[in-house]
Amino acid sequence: MVNSKPVRLDDKFCFRLLGPRPSGFPLSNTTSSRRRLRAVPIVSVLVGFLALPVCRAEAASSAAQFFKGQTITFIVPTKAGGGVDTYARMISPYIEKYTGATVVVLNKPGGQSLIGMNDLYVSRPDGLTIGTAYLEGPIGFQIAAQPGVRYDLAKMSWLAGITPDPNTLIVRSSLKKIQSWKDVLNNPTSYKFGSAGGGPYVCGLVLGKALHAKFNMILGFGGSVEVKASLRRDETDMFCNTLASSYTDIKNGYERPLLTVSMTKNDQFPNVATIADTHGVISDDNYHMLETYSKIYEVVRPVMAPPGMKGSTLAFLRETLKKILTDPEFIAKTSKAHRPVHYISGDQVAADIGEILHPPAELKEILKKGFATHTS
Repeated sequence: MVNSKPVRLDDKFCFRLLGPRPSGFPLSNTTSSRRRLRAVPIVSVLVGFLALPVCRAEAASSAAQFFKGQTITFIVPTKAGGGVDTYARMISPYIEKYTGATVVVLNKPGGQSLIGMNDLYVSRPDGLTIGTAYLEGPIGFQIAAQPGVRYDLAKMSWLAGITPDPNTLIVRSSLKKIQSWKDVLNNPTSYKFGSAGGGPYVCGLVLGKALHAKFNMILGFGGSVEVKASLRRDETDMFCNTLASSYTDIKNGYERPLLTVSMTKNDQFPNVATIADTHGVISDDNYHMLETYSKIYEVVRPVMAPPGMKGSTLAFLRETLKKILTDPEFIAKTSKAHRPVHYISGDQVAADIGEILHPPAELKEILKKGFATHTS
């Protein structure tokens, strides 16, 4: 006779269904094991499979209820006003919209994002602390085994990628003889490359190597604003910066972008050359190095959380970020602010990070040299 007793889809049932294999389902081939397996009613097994979507919905509903009325701390490892901070403050109201929580943006600058990244990593993985960063530096610092690094990006809980945002080789517009990246290719002339260190400095090292260009690194600037000012005074010739951050100066004719470290064209600057344009012009080894280097920028603006987050909470926050980053109203606002958005799933970010942390030997040495030497 089949046991027709109803099965209640309570928390314990769902835990058994979604969790480890219950002890009543042994895999050994003993006589007693087979007897216990035959004793399990077929209807109960079918109910279990049918209940999977219900249990997942219950978990999602529970996570959604948890966030209502809570306060989420959104860590930004830079000063207020920069690109990282701007994205965080644009996203925050929409996190509140989709979760019912209050979001507080907390700027924790220092150590070229090390302080904020370290603090985020050791926070409780309950979903109430998340963060964002321009990840080029943190990736480089981990590869370089920088002493101040106390995080492991391979273990971080990745919620989403906001948008690819690659560095670009940019020249001052007054330097008329440099109109294209090909004008610096194999050029014996030494050009003054301005940098505050960190990612833009490494960008100069990588591009200088790949293009056989002579970049005389001028360091000591306090940031990209100071580098930009030096270009206007003709004290330096070029630097690396994102197209989003240089948007206004490019449009106003102060700066000219030459080569963006990406395999795809930029929607706002479709005429700027990409790494793909160097194929067949530079050596295969150097092209492969640039291609790998460009992958850093595909996931360079993520939203993340501490490692060890519960599955249902991680799934809820990933779905929330997906809703935000594909929300037409949000995209319209970011586009108006010249802050592009191109949603990347948390799973994809995690996969890309795993690959990026193990670069080819030559690129790894450049990253180690650049990030181990020029941090503050």
